[in-house]
Amino acid sequence: MSTKSNRVRSHQLSFRLSEKELERWNKKQKASGLNKTAFLLKILDKSDVKIYQFNNTLKAIFFELQKVGVNINQIAYLANSGRFPEAESSLCTIQKRYDSVMESLEAFLNKPIVDMYVVEAGEWHTEM
Repeated sequence: MSTKSNRVRSHQLSFRLSEKELERWNKKQKASGLNKTAFLLKILDKSDVKIYQFNNTLKAIFFELQKVGVNINQIAYLANSGRFPEAESSLCTIQKRYDSVMESLEAFLNKPIVDMYVVEAGEWHTEM
């Protein structure tokens, strides 16, 4: 005969979900074939969590990306106007700018505020 005092898991976790979130949870949990506890533990053991601060760095990257878009529109105008040499020259310039923006974005994504990943099953490592 087993009693509750012999349970390994003695802590309960409670959280709130919207209707859509609950539907997604139930759909994924049922598709997994696992009970709710086993499904949650599988998610904990197999997932990486990265948290980013959307600050002025990201705003600057977004602004530069918008400028690239404007320049692409200008290049399209030049090409449609038959001014192919100008369009080609502008395209080379904008390619360099786009590459620079993508490098900045990659650098941003490679440096989250908190980067948590599984070191061993059940053990988390956090870098700040």
